[in-house]
Amino acid sequence: MLVSIALLIFVGLILNYVFEKLFLPGILGMILGGMILSYFNLISPKFLELAPELRFISLFVILIRAGFGIRLSELKNIGRPALIMSFLPCLLEAAFVAFSAKYLLGFGWLESLMFGFILSAVSPAVVIPSMIELKENGWGKDKGIPTLLLASASLDNIIAITIFTSLANYSRTSSSVGLNFLELSKIPLSIIFGVIVGIILAYVLIRFFKDIKLRETKMLLFILAIGIFLHETEKYIPVSSFVAIMTIAFVILEKAPLVSHGLASKFSKVWVIAELFLFSLVGVSIGFDRMVQAGLLGFGIIGVGILGRTIGVWASLIGTNLRKKEKLFCMMSFIPKATVQAAVGSVPLAMGINGGEIILAVSVLSIVLTSPIGLLLINKYHKKLLKN
Repeated sequence: MLVSIALLIFVGLILNYVFEKLFLPGILGMILGGMILSYFNLISPKFLELAPELRFISLFVILIRAGFGIRLSELKNIGRPALIMSFLPCLLEAAFVAFSAKYLLGFGWLESLMFGFILSAVSPAVVIPSMIELKENGWGKDKGIPTLLLASASLDNIIAITIFTSLANYSRTSSSVGLNFLELSKIPLSIIFGVIVGIILAYVLIRFFKDIKLRETKMLLFILAIGIFLHETEKYIPVSSFVAIMTIAFVILEKAPLVSHGLASKFSKVWVIAELFLFSLVGVSIGFDRMVQAGLLGFGIIGVGILGRTIGVWASLIGTNLRKKEKLFCMMSFIPKATVQAAVGSVPLAMGINGGEIILAVSVLSIVLTSPIGLLLINKYHKKLLKN
């Protein structure tokens, strides 16, 4: 198993460097590295058993980073559009994908909706670092565009993951393909309880860190451990661990800014490791044969989903003071997919759900297509579409 870890790190870092030198997202190099190692059977099966846990830890890290990047004062200035953009594009894309899967692939409604919410999440791994960089350099800062996209992308992920998790839990406990009201009601409840639990834990942690005077590295480990415990509680009570962990970071930023700055720096370093394992393991899971399996139909479903997302972003920005160019930039910035698709794309296959292999193949195809396109559009056109 140790050799597998060393190979993932070695091959992933080299290909990440090569792809970045070619002005392509480094995550594609990591995925390719995983696919190569899988093709030659160089990854230990024992190590692959840890893959789901490693994926969820990676999601925790990126959402904590997002929480440390959103201030309450900034959020108030862009409140309504940020709130609408956090759910409308996600819901529309999920609906477009679900209808496509139902009538083109012959999936049941439950499988189609799961597929929709896997594919509908925008990538925080691409969007969040890009928006943090634009924010630091002053691009679009006059109207809070980077903060708008930073907050919306983070909440978008939480909504997609929460609904997908609820659907997956329902499929485990019910032989019916229908959805009852009680199960659907758990989705908003888990978000609300996640916020409440996150606020309470944040105040406890602030007090604890102040009294014990821990080093930032140990604070980081405490927060990660809490995130893992919260994730386990989702099996028993309706509380979104992702909402809770992001709320913890948000509250610490507001109430203990000095602590938050140090923690944000530490989590940025942890993300380097988490990102490597997350995307390398995606490549290991998918393999070259499943990429081919996605085919032209996969391209079509991804395109239909992006159409729904673009309509949702445009509708979310109606009535704002953003110019047409700035709205276009927001639409382009919400194209990339990577993190959620990498983290949960293989879950339906592992659960034995009908069409799980197709869902995984199209999820990875969406990463390969949209993450470089979205990143290139952000990098190339932000100077033309935003004010500095």
